[in-house]
Amino acid sequence: ERYKTESVAYNGLVKYSYEEGKFYTVTLEKQNMLFNNIVAFQTAEQAGLVYPLEWNSVGEISEPWEMNQMMQLYIEIKDYTAPIVSLQQHIEKAINQCKTKEELQQVDMIFNKENIAKFKK
Repeated sequence: ERYKTESVAYNGLVKYSYEEGKFYTVTLEKQNMLFNNIVAFQTAEQAGLVYPLEWNSVGEISEPWEMNQMMQLYIEIKDYTAPIVSLQQHIEKAINQCKTKEELQQVDMIFNKENIAKFKK
């Protein structure tokens, strides 16, 4: 399966495997950079200009990409990160509702595959 998902903890960053053997950092900063690349390309295209699309996997240098590849990666990263963000929001809400230390200790704050899966659509 080409778009196999694997999450890997590495220096506090989560990575997403878009293509077998290649990983892409999915931090908010990288997501914004990817989105800005897409917008810059579309803006240049509307103005009749050429904007080369390039992106890199973790540890590699940038290489040329097609717009459909870049948009596919962007959407898949959003789909991958959405349940993680939802889990974080639910944990924050549970924490904010706690009135005692004992209640706080009962809040499940573990980011594992099982907890994340509860928020997949």
